[in-house]
Amino acid sequence: MDRKRQRSLSMSGDAQALLRRQAAKSGKTVSGYVLDLALADDTVNWPVVLSQSEQREIHEALTEILDKVRGVARGEVAGEGLSHLEVMAALKAIAVLEGEAGG
Repeated sequence: MDRKRQRSLSMSGDAQALLRRQAAKSGKTVSGYVLDLALADDTVNWPVVLSQSEQREIHEALTEILDKVRGVARGEVAGEGLSHLEVMAALKAIAVLEGEAGG
């Protein structure tokens, strides 16, 4: 049998806490969890949720919504029952999302 060898990782306390929680969540030791992530896919904790075509479809729909909301903000289209506060809240949410996406 191959003798086990020890390796160490450097990380922040927050990262270590997260790593421990994720390992416990998957029912593994920290070493086992790290090895599984390094050597194989961990579909228990990180499942592939959407295909590329599904992601593209959602992106296109959100882009259409964004265009409509921007039009409302510019006064180009009717608000279809939206109050000014609802439009402003939507614009703020879009600005936050664009900031997170680097857009």
